[in-house]
Amino acid sequence: TLFSIERADLDRLLVDPKDAALKAALKMLPARLRELPGDIPELRQVPPGVFDLIDKCFGRSARFAATYDQKNQQGGFFGAGLVLSIGAADEKDAREIHGIVAGLLKSLGDQAPPTEDSTAHPGMTELPTPVGVVRFGPRRSADGWRYEIHVGGSDPDGAFSPLRAITMQGASAFLRTTFDGAPLTPLFEMLVQMAGGEAEGAVKQLEDAGLIGPNAVRYETAWGHTDAGFRSTSRAVGMGKVPAAAAARAALSDADLRLLPADTVLGSLAKFDPQPAIAQLQQVIDSSQEAQEAIAQIRGALGVDPVEDVLKTLGDVVAVYLSDSTGGGTIGSGVLVIGLKDAAKLSAANKRLVGRLNAELAKEHAARGYVRVKAWKHDGVEFHTLQTPGLPVPLEPTYCISDRYLVVALTPQAAIAAVRQAAGKGDGGLLAGPAGASFPSGRKFSTISFTHAPRMLQRGYPLLSMSGSFLANGLRSRTTDRDPGLIVPTYADLAKGVAPAVGYAYWDGDDYVTERTGDRSLLVNLGVALGTVSEFAPVIAGALAVAAGAQNSTRAARQAVPPPPPPPPPGEREDKRPNFMLLPAGGNPDDDVLPPAWPGGPFESERGAP
Repeated sequence: TLFSIERADLDRLLVDPKDAALKAALKMLPARLRELPGDIPELRQVPPGVFDLIDKCFGRSARFAATYDQKNQQGGFFGAGLVLSIGAADEKDAREIHGIVAGLLKSLGDQAPPTEDSTAHPGMTELPTPVGVVRFGPRRSADGWRYEIHVGGSDPDGAFSPLRAITMQGASAFLRTTFDGAPLTPLFEMLVQMAGGEAEGAVKQLEDAGLIGPNAVRYETAWGHTDAGFRSTSRAVGMGKVPAAAAARAALSDADLRLLPADTVLGSLAKFDPQPAIAQLQQVIDSSQEAQEAIAQIRGALGVDPVEDVLKTLGDVVAVYLSDSTGGGTIGSGVLVIGLKDAAKLSAANKRLVGRLNAELAKEHAARGYVRVKAWKHDGVEFHTLQTPGLPVPLEPTYCISDRYLVVALTPQAAIAAVRQAAGKGDGGLLAGPAGASFPSGRKFSTISFTHAPRMLQRGYPLLSMSGSFLANGLRSRTTDRDPGLIVPTYADLAKGVAPAVGYAYWDGDDYVTERTGDRSLLVNLGVALGTVSEFAPVIAGALAVAAGAQNSTRAARQAVPPPPPPPPPGEREDKRPNFMLLPAGGNPDDDVLPPAWPGGPFESERGAP
């Protein structure tokens, strides 16, 4: 099995009382779809059986698998296979679904493809194709009756065996997935043989990344509900055998964990080593003449080598967060902290870069001093701020290169607070505050993340309520009394007892495990997500506006410059009068190459004249 996914039915997906109205509304969707041909004339050609099938299958449990077995060509499709399986209450229920499908095929008349009864799975129908068999119909599986579609393959129960191996202690799983690239290994080996060894390097990279080969990583994910909330677990089985991952097993230290303040509203902290990726980038640059020339141009223009002077100075920890202590927990409190392994080298490069940048910005044809990078100190620590003296721009991005960290913030105040926190002069960190109770004790984390869900829900609730109205109006009927009512509860009811959203990752032997916990309500989690997006909306909108402005300026500049006039014929002036020229004895004016005109110069009309 390459990939498999299983989803529970709608009643098990939405279990929280806050989602009751949403669940009832979604169950109205098939009835609304039946009305669409009356609203959209183009849909009147859709056979009624299609809506019957949607009505019959909507909200049921379902699973899907993609398989590949080079040694088993029984089902055709060169060893590849697909299985789509929908849960049924019993045999009668499954056969009713098959009756609807058979009716749809019959409605095609002479265009209906030829089918035959399946001998491999009695009760199913087979559709032979030139490359393999497509099979559909009711089947009694290992866990009851189901309606299935098989494309190639020969073992529909075996295709889902990796899913059955996933368990969640203390939780009821409603979504499970697996991915395993190992079965593709023979296919890639065959491609290498066909390519004559030319693809061997690419296959070796896939093996080193753990995507194929004997050490391929298998990914298992499960999402479920507990009595208290939501939990998900993702396990990368065998990740420790991948060379790049094995070199990044270091856990976050106590000092690293203190980078996120105790009053973090939204933040993540990760431990990883960027140097292997930087080494690969260096190999790409060394093997490309164009890349080397580009680096040389950057080095000549900025006085800094982006790889040697910047990337190779970075350390193995990164933190991104919004917090109350850095600016009230809104976007203005945003901070980026990157660990450094050679702060002195980066500081020297920064000095050269700032000096050259300010020199360019001070020139008459540039910003003329209206934009500059200003160095200043606070509590003995040097900061750099992008300022616009004389222009009331309400933004001062600031950064600081300390002895251990590069700190970047949107405001000087946020930078000061973040540097103080990174130096151990702030509070005890996220895990030492109230949020620490949401994290398991005794673990060595590689990454942690935290979202103050009540705060984000507060910001996302207006968009959430609008989304509820969007769905409700879409489901209401003009001709019947179908009305889902209020899909989204009042803010006070929805915000009651909201749990924080927490994530963390750690090593369990050779397996890399990521776990997340949050609120049990889907509506709450959607509101938190919308609040997070809306928090960053001004930055996204500003970036798009700057990009659009730059594009418009470039377009306007191109339109403002008229195309150069065509050069006059040799020996002729631009004003069509004969040209007076001094030539050496025997010179031929038609053979002379006249110098180009000097646009706007005093002799523009005297091309070629002394």
